[in-house]
Amino acid sequence: MPEALLSSIKFDFYVKKMKPAPLPENEKERLKSLESYEILDTMPEQAYDDITSIAAEICDTPIALVSLVDEGRQWFKSRVGLSATETPRDIAFCSHAMLQPEVFEIPDALQDERFCDNPLVTSDPNIRFYAGAPLITSDGFALGTLCVIDRVPKYLSAEQKATLQAQSRQVVSQIELTKAVRDLVDLHKKTEAQANELKRSNEDLHQFAHVVAHDLKAPLRSIDGMLEILRDKYLSSLDEKAEDYVNRSINAARRMNRLIDDLLNFAALDGRVDQSAQCASKDALNYAIENIESDINSRHAEVKMGDMPSVKIKEPHLIQIFQNLISNSIKFTPNERIPLIQVAANSSDKEVEFTVTDNGLGVEPGQVDKVFTLFTRLHTDESIPGTGIGLATVRKIIENYNGKIWMTSEAGKGSVVHFVLPAA
Repeated sequence: MPEALLSSIKFDFYVKKMKPAPLPENEKERLKSLESYEILDTMPEQAYDDITSIAAEICDTPIALVSLVDEGRQWFKSRVGLSATETPRDIAFCSHAMLQPEVFEIPDALQDERFCDNPLVTSDPNIRFYAGAPLITSDGFALGTLCVIDRVPKYLSAEQKATLQAQSRQVVSQIELTKAVRDLVDLHKKTEAQANELKRSNEDLHQFAHVVAHDLKAPLRSIDGMLEILRDKYLSSLDEKAEDYVNRSINAARRMNRLIDDLLNFAALDGRVDQSAQCASKDALNYAIENIESDINSRHAEVKMGDMPSVKIKEPHLIQIFQNLISNSIKFTPNERIPLIQVAANSSDKEVEFTVTDNGLGVEPGQVDKVFTLFTRLHTDESIPGTGIGLATVRKIIENYNGKIWMTSEAGKGSVVHFVLPAA
């Protein structure tokens, strides 16, 4: 029989007699985890080469490997003393070692029935001694091993085993750190792309809002004017029902006009604010009171204030907050009551909590969490003006300055709006 054919028969005999390692129970998930690290078939890296060099030195072996086991092979991310870059999985010692929780040691492979006829033992690299520490990720998957190999039988000391185990954890840390950095870079790129897209969308939204506002407000002004002429000039010829319809139409047109203005104000708040800005809250409150003086006087409302410290916010934004909250308090106070509004502040080194207390209608318990949501009206009574945008705008302003807002209320007895801003 030719020698080459005999050699082939002998090799087949060895392979068939070998006992490949069983697959892990979580093999499908393990392979998915290994793939997620995107480490297979990558270039050598100094961080891994340093670890294999240290492992070979400490364990006094000519060969050390960082071995990763995929579906059909073991691939070496780092290797010392071996030219091969991979071997078939079914003959890999590491396929057995990664199934163990601690260091897997074979003192003499020729004396072990699992490996005595393994081609890696019977031919180059002529393995006699093997010790491998599993590379177990933080989510519990064994990706491969950090192993040391010698061509003569031997044992590792307890200290050498402990060091090999520790070095395997360093390999895993390096693998997971690389993935974390890559994920962070990907997230940054994705966030940057989303931010750019959001910026473009905001710019488009602002442009669209202004165009729509212009196109809507012109005919609204015309409708309002014509209805007023109809009511004033032809009032004597209108019956009571027709006059009511005209008045309702005028109110509807004006409410639509307020809605457009409020939407424009809300759309303008894109989150880009000057976090270093600060203002005197007492001045902002006084300006807000001046702006709605006619509403205050028409209801004989009383607005009282306590000590008002400075806060980190642009003055126009704080004026808008106070103006919205005081106007709401007046609007939602029954006509038979004089609106009483108390604005107070409680400050610390880092923040100021403002409260706006009124004696108005209050809010039902189930509505308290909804009042700062866009287009949510506190009451369905159409005789009470409002667009459902004012409080949403207030919330957006406050949150843009890293503040918070909430409400406590008792139906029929009034409400307290609390909001917090950074102290100046």
